[in-house]
Amino acid sequence: MSPNPNNVAKNEVISANLLRFIGFGFLVFALLNFGEALLPPRFAQDPRWEFGAVTKLAGSSAIPILGFGLVFYGESKMRSPLGRRIAGILSWLALVTGILYLALMVIGISATFRLTGDLNSQADRIRSQQNQRFERARDELKGRSDSELVQVLTQLSQTAPNLKPDTANPRQQIDQLLAGQTAEVERAIAEQETQSFRNLLKQSLKINLEALISAVLLGGMWRFTDWARQSPKRKKRRPQPSTHDSRVVSEETVMSAINVPHSEEPEPEPTEEP
Repeated sequence: MSPNPNNVAKNEVISANLLRFIGFGFLVFALLNFGEALLPPRFAQDPRWEFGAVTKLAGSSAIPILGFGLVFYGESKMRSPLGRRIAGILSWLALVTGILYLALMVIGISATFRLTGDLNSQADRIRSQQNQRFERARDELKGRSDSELVQVLTQLSQTAPNLKPDTANPRQQIDQLLAGQTAEVERAIAEQETQSFRNLLKQSLKINLEALISAVLLGGMWRFTDWARQSPKRKKRRPQPSTHDSRVVSEETVMSAINVPHSEEPEPEPTEEP
């Protein structure tokens, strides 16, 4: 038994409307995400806020893309005039959203450079604090006697079993300990700085690539939804042929058109008078 064409067409309309309805829901979710990430705005003030906003929006870019895709499902088929106008507005909105993702990519790159500078400044600040701490320790130990330095080494050996106090040259041993601590702290600061930069660069590449792909996809949606931005064309009425010709065509014109010579009446022969 073949399916009823009316039922098939009705089911197609219901499916298309359902998908479009879900698409509008995704667009509402996307609007809420944009509001949460960008409000209140702190652009050019806090690079950490900028980087976090770009991370959130780029990571959830699939929501608006899926929303637009579902809304445009079926193109102009089974749409009311109002639905077609809404689709045209959403087509331009897709382009605006794509441009916004490009702007977010620029903001993300700028925030990455600024955060890198902050990481370097933070590492330099920690390094300076540690150096000042070791310098104060050296200045304090310079005024102490060798016996007091031996006591200090003895206290340190309780937490470091491998440390054996040198009673002959305690001052030299303490200087070596401070130099070793300084190098270890410097190495730890450098490793932390490198690791932080790698994590920042990896995350920056990810979010900026996501923003770029989102911009390309949304721009493609705008390109392929030109049907939604076109005004409906009016059907041109064909001119109906008139039943009566306003012009009167003579018999001679018709005959000459079909190359048929018209018959001439013979002239009467002259009669002779008696």
